[in-house]
Amino acid sequence: TGTAKSDPISIEVMNLPEDGRSAFFTGGVGEFEITSMIDQATIKSNVPMNLKVTIKGRGNASLIEFPKITWPSDFKYFESQGHSKNLGQGITEKTFEVVLIPLKTGALTVPAIPFEFFNPSTRSYIQKRTNPIQINVLEGEAGSTQVNQDEQPQVSQSGTLSNTEVQTFSNTRTGEIAVKTSSSGLFLGQPWWRWVAWTALLFLIFFIGIVVYDHLRKKSLLRLELLKKKETYLSIWTQLEQEAKNAPLHMVLEKVSDEIYTTLDDAYTISSRSLPIRELAKLLTEQHGFTQDQWKDLSNVIEFSEMVRFASHATGPENEVRSRAVKLIENAKNLCLSISSKKLES
Repeated sequence: TGTAKSDPISIEVMNLPEDGRSAFFTGGVGEFEITSMIDQATIKSNVPMNLKVTIKGRGNASLIEFPKITWPSDFKYFESQGHSKNLGQGITEKTFEVVLIPLKTGALTVPAIPFEFFNPSTRSYIQKRTNPIQINVLEGEAGSTQVNQDEQPQVSQSGTLSNTEVQTFSNTRTGEIAVKTSSSGLFLGQPWWRWVAWTALLFLIFFIGIVVYDHLRKKSLLRLELLKKKETYLSIWTQLEQEAKNAPLHMVLEKVSDEIYTTLDDAYTISSRSLPIRELAKLLTEQHGFTQDQWKDLSNVIEFSEMVRFASHATGPENEVRSRAVKLIENAKNLCLSISSKKLES
């Protein structure tokens, strides 16, 4: 791999000439055309109208400021800062929207707007202007909105309004000033639809709160119920362990076997007492996930219980038998508590 670079190119940047420049020059360099249009030719006095001025051509139109013009006293005006866009192939466009408010009735003229730009090809200043526009101003209706000093938008030091302020100040479809919001349809200073939306939102929040509270309450009650059942199971097995130390062993082991079968029946919905030991082993290991060690612990208790009940003389000295019984019962307890916990939590 490698890098390469081109030779530097020197350019000379020259100032625009002073000769031939008039007061109408506002920064345009290139070759442009200027047009203007209004949104309505007949309007009532003291009602705003929109004048759209468009500058388009080859060059950077975004640098152009609004052409300088002295507006006649027949109009009150508010100029916008304009917005530009690139049309491709070196062509750009900038549009200014001016709010004009005719103050007199009769035939009025929107004056021609002069625009001057510097043409690099001819190295000269060229001046163009829009065509004047005739409008017919009618007498405003009684009670129509008037333009008062308090209702006028604040104009920046440059004497222009932003595009948003121009759109806010005038409503070109209805010809009504929109600086002040009408108080009709309001409740406590807000539109009625906003109160409806807020009320609906509050009801939605309230409903969600109830659902969440109910869910948490049920979850809490379920945990409490599980805890009580676990404590009950633990109490039963603790009692069996205590009885295995001094109570008749065959009776204790019979209770242990019953508790084992009951746990299996509740957890797996089977009839474990009625199944042969081999079928029970196959059912638990193949269908219910018992490991060989788990089944060994369970079967040892069942077999030992049967041996003590029906052949107690063959099991050995009582101390050894009780010691073994306690150990087997502890293994069965741990296994049954694990089975019960999984069943309750599911």
